[in-house]
Amino acid sequence: EGIVRSITQDAFDKVDQSYADVLTNGFATTYTDVYDQSVTSTVPDGLALFSTAHTHGITGITRTFRNQIRNSAGTENPALSRDAIVRARRDAMVLLDAEAHTRPVNLNTLIVAPSNEDLANRLIFSEQITGSNNNDINPLKGKISNLIVWERCETDGSGTDRSARWFMADSQKVGETLRSLFAERPSLDPPEQVYKNKNWEYSVDFYYTIGRAWPAFVWGSTGAN
Repeated sequence: EGIVRSITQDAFDKVDQSYADVLTNGFATTYTDVYDQSVTSTVPDGLALFSTAHTHGITGITRTFRNQIRNSAGTENPALSRDAIVRARRDAMVLLDAEAHTRPVNLNTLIVAPSNEDLANRLIFSEQITGSNNNDINPLKGKISNLIVWERCETDGSGTDRSARWFMADSQKVGETLRSLFAERPSLDPPEQVYKNKNWEYSVDFYYTIGRAWPAFVWGSTGAN
């Protein structure tokens, strides 16, 4: 029974890791997933999930938008910091649609690997501004209502360190960007026959797909700069 539980847990661990890999590998158009398969990870405009120049997919419209995080100096893929969070929230709030109308996105969720858990807590939940010498209030307190520390973001399915990468999302609309559906729900099937030598086999069976749609509701940074 312990072996069966362990193998079943391994199967669900891989499902969870494949979900995290969508974020941690969202800066490229292909990657190798936890099942050692090559995944095409583009969104409908043919670009990677996180990009500085997503198109609106409308003929004749050349306007683009970003969901790749930068800081106030314009540096792409900054390390996790208060400045970068503030700039990402600002960029998302003034996002323009295909007709140049403001379509605000409220980035109220921060997603980090365990390596950034302590820093993330201090940045968004402290009463005062972290690292400041004065007693100014921390305006981010209450603006970022959700902190998700996802252990699967520490290392991706191929074993590559992704601990510096961090993400922000609109909790109300994130399902319009990323969604996973089970075409065949997970099942654990007992052996059809137990042989005299007591050998037995359980099989874990499932089939699911991960969809990537309108990318504006999830933002990311590699944390490299």
